[in-house]
Amino acid sequence: MLILGIETSCDETGVALYDGRLLAHAVHTQAAMHADYGGVVPELASRDHIRRLVPLTRQVFDVARTKIDRLGGCAPLFAEDSFVLASDSQTRIKKRIEEFGVPLKKWDIAIYRGVLTGLNEAFIIDSKKKSELIAKDPKSAEIIKPIIRGRDIKRYVASFENAWLIYAFQGIRINEFPAVKAHLSIFKKSLEERTGGARRDKDGQIVSIPYKWYELQVDYFSSNTYREFEKDKILYAEIVFNSAFSYDTKAYYPEATAFILTGERLKYLTALLNSKLLTYAFKTFYAGGDLRGNTFRYKKVFLEHLPVPKLNVAEQRPFENLVDQILTAKKQHTPQSPL
Repeated sequence: MLILGIETSCDETGVALYDGRLLAHAVHTQAAMHADYGGVVPELASRDHIRRLVPLTRQVFDVARTKIDRLGGCAPLFAEDSFVLASDSQTRIKKRIEEFGVPLKKWDIAIYRGVLTGLNEAFIIDSKKKSELIAKDPKSAEIIKPIIRGRDIKRYVASFENAWLIYAFQGIRINEFPAVKAHLSIFKKSLEERTGGARRDKDGQIVSIPYKWYELQVDYFSSNTYREFEKDKILYAEIVFNSAFSYDTKAYYPEATAFILTGERLKYLTALLNSKLLTYAFKTFYAGGDLRGNTFRYKKVFLEHLPVPKLNVAEQRPFENLVDQILTAKKQHTPQSPL
């Protein structure tokens, strides 16, 4: 029996072929890529694994002078930067989806991770504390934003749990907000112990920078990412048991365990991303495998490869109407099963 082995832990990508004996193997190391960071950067590592798997797999089959179809019981599906080993029936489903769908990375959309504070107990407050800060200094209201955590996100609608973010962006003139500064001063020792300050550059990449003790750990202000938070958008959690994409028009800020998707056709995408078909497709072909406890991960680099049918305005309107009906039903706490 021909066996294909794949290893993608940490900073090495390895592929091998075995048929009672080792036929061929290939390894790519990322050591040079991570050297400047003093350790392995998980996001960079995962992206490089995806880039390397296809050429390494093709390489070992070439060296072994054998064909992929010898694997038997499954059909390999190669793309430019990924491949899947699936049953024949699953292969037909995947090919059909990709025939009609357009990968999200080719849509006019953007995906952003939520706010990384470095110390949530300091920057995320409840409604009582919010009222106290505003009572002491009305100007505090300018930098207190409603925030949604990953666990608050449900299908179609997020559940706001009266959590608020002190949006102390990097570069803030904190002395203009005395009540907020006094509150953050309570946590000053812990805030000063944070490491890994970061900012998004003009290309959207995160770069390391120093920051002040009262500022958020990652800067969203200079890159204008915060403006995306305040747009109509889709909210979703990264690690889930089932698809749960919420349509948001209330300018909720996402916490670090939540992500947002902004851009075109958001109601239509909300419907499709919550559908059984695209949930099955993502989990089976694009999610990179199940995690513990039957969860799976809507990692950005994986979600961008999900093909979604791009219908014209008239064709997508029934899906948008359905989302409107579901949102109304949820607001009125009426059953949605007929929908």
